[in-house]
Amino acid sequence: MFDLPKKMKMRGFTLVELLVVIAIIGILVTIVLISVNPAKLIFRSRDSKRIQELKEIQVAIQSYQNDNNKFPSTAAQCPVTSPYCKSDSGSNPWIYGLTTTYAKNVPKDPTNTGGYYYFYRSDANGDEYVLAARLEDASNQQLTAVVTDGGVLDTNPAIGVGEFNCTSVYGAGIPCYVVSNP
Repeated sequence: MFDLPKKMKMRGFTLVELLVVIAIIGILVTIVLISVNPAKLIFRSRDSKRIQELKEIQVAIQSYQNDNNKFPSTAAQCPVTSPYCKSDSGSNPWIYGLTTTYAKNVPKDPTNTGGYYYFYRSDANGDEYVLAARLEDASNQQLTAVVTDGGVLDTNPAIGVGEFNCTSVYGAGIPCYVVSNP
């Protein structure tokens, strides 16, 4: 029979060699994806955006307070049974009184659905306020804002008079970020 020269026999890779290389690449890609965790990166990026937007809203609220000697009140806009404003309410601006003078557009939560919304609450006199956002990344610590003057924002004895806790808005064990009047 025909015997091929040695040079022609050694060209290319065998099927087994190719399958081994593909398996090794697959294992390496899996390890990288597990260590990077793209879903967690997306959660963290949205959480960063939420925190930044709350700071922007806080600046607008402070500007309103400088002009009006009080913070925007939720008493006029929201029902007495739950005097707070949520960014998913459909109102624009969702914080009553924050017109284009103070903010071109009052930001809303990046997802703004399914329990993800910004929360704003003030006392009837406009002396204090609290602003909160639910976070997606559970490794972020739940923060509690303590408001001044003994506070009237949340008088639940379990939370403490004058304190705001995310549990009362978003539920138990839900991480959130809170800012209040300085």
